[in-house]
Amino acid sequence: IGKINYQSLIYAYSRIINFYNTNGRLPSSVTIKNVKISTIPSTSTPQLSYNEISSIARAITSYVSQNCGIPSKIVVNNRNITSDDYLYAAVTTTINLNINQKISVPINNYKSPTDPLKTTAIGTLTKTEYLQMAQSIKKFMETNKRSPDYVSTSIGKVNYQSLIYAYSRIINFYNTNGRLPNYVTVINIKNNEGPIAHGAIWVHAYTMDKVNFAALKNKGITDIFLEQQAFTKMEYRTALLNFLKGASDAGIRVSAWVICLRENGDWVDPTNESHIEKLINRVQELLSFQGVGGIHLDYIRYPGTAYKFPNATDIITGVVQRIYETVKSVNPAILVSAALMPEETSNAYLYGQDYGRLAPYLDVLIPMAYKGNYYETTAWIEEVTEYVKNRCGGKEVWTGLQTYRSDSDPTPIPKAELESDIMAAFNGGATGYVLFRYGLIDSSFWDGNPYYLPN
Repeated sequence: IGKINYQSLIYAYSRIINFYNTNGRLPSSVTIKNVKISTIPSTSTPQLSYNEISSIARAITSYVSQNCGIPSKIVVNNRNITSDDYLYAAVTTTINLNINQKISVPINNYKSPTDPLKTTAIGTLTKTEYLQMAQSIKKFMETNKRSPDYVSTSIGKVNYQSLIYAYSRIINFYNTNGRLPNYVTVINIKNNEGPIAHGAIWVHAYTMDKVNFAALKNKGITDIFLEQQAFTKMEYRTALLNFLKGASDAGIRVSAWVICLRENGDWVDPTNESHIEKLINRVQELLSFQGVGGIHLDYIRYPGTAYKFPNATDIITGVVQRIYETVKSVNPAILVSAALMPEETSNAYLYGQDYGRLAPYLDVLIPMAYKGNYYETTAWIEEVTEYVKNRCGGKEVWTGLQTYRSDSDPTPIPKAELESDIMAAFNGGATGYVLFRYGLIDSSFWDGNPYYLPN
């Protein structure tokens, strides 16, 4: 037929290979077509190589043997791979190995199960069934962008953690024996993490229309502290009602963030009974908004001058007690929290905030461990949290964290640094964290999963 150019040769042999993969034989003939070279668009989707998937499979089986649980993430080649992305890679690899293909698999930031089973069916699954399960899991994750809560099998419902372990062992078997196993035994594996932590965030009134509730929910944010101006200024009323509905639909509690002892930029004497009565009336009005599930107290302190006033801690504690009792008389289920200064032994002396004395009148204590403003390190966050936790009589502590360098440098800190700060709070005994503030957070922070408390 004459001279065949380079491009048409590539196309012809590609079609020959495709025909073989579809029909199990080479074609009897191939038609040559005129083809020109064009640029193939590149993809930015991250991939896991077969060797990386195999490395994770070995790491998981080793981890389970030591900890009886599945890690939430594995580091491979300096990348954090979540257990969800790995599950997708593992089932896809199992399907590929059945046709002797050791190829890379794309990962797509899959989310965790929404309601994973705590227990699992145990028993033996045949090769035919675990391959069918792999197809089912792969399709589910591609459709729903998350891991399944469980998979129904001939032995019953197999939970998420046990699926990860089972497919890790299948891949390990192939790498040792050069073939897939004839069966796999499912055993009960738990998630080695503790419960999911409370995540919370402060939101100013002027940013509430920018809040992405789905992103917050996916990251484990359970609570929003919404600035009081959103409630008190009529210019925000329509946006407020939409915000409260959006939060409710996402299952996120909204607390009204109340500025207690500052007014028009000035500090207010906490013994000013007229002001305190207005404050309590304002709290009652805030509770009348449908969708308000909490009252969050801020500036409930002296401005660093408490030592000048006799009984300063009694006065501050008394104001908090009156607000707490007012809220609980309306609805005992309403959350009462307070932002507290983090200065440990000096706190009562400077601000009239005694953690132990305030604790009976708060559901959650929130020390504002803003390391940037205090020129401190991540280790200090753990120290502050532990100090407050040891003095709060068993009440919950959610540590307040600065998401940017400092008030003089509002550059968002990197996700990895913020995550280290969160873990420091957990190590100090916090059951949650509160981010200050929405709109000043590294955008990559919202990628990934909620945070778990250590066991």
